[in-house]
Amino acid sequence: MDIHSEFDISMVKCLQHDDGEFYILANKRQGKLGYFLLSMDERRPIVTNKRGDDELNGDLIVNWGNKLDIGDANMYVLRN
Repeated sequence: MDIHSEFDISMVKCLQHDDGEFYILANKRQGKLGYFLLSMDERRPIVTNKRGDDELNGDLIVNWGNKLDIGDANMYVLRN
């Protein structure tokens, strides 16, 4: 399945894997610039919805539209 079309994101800047989760940082969603962070479970990346169609199992953690184009991005996961 295509992450870009499923979540309508583009300009992916960073991909991070940590403890069973993939984190995807993108700079564009629905054709608008911003800061968009998706989380996907590596064990169940695809689920079947109520209609019987397969879809990506992901959560949009950050959905912040702004007019900034991210040039270079890094992600870090902090734990207690």
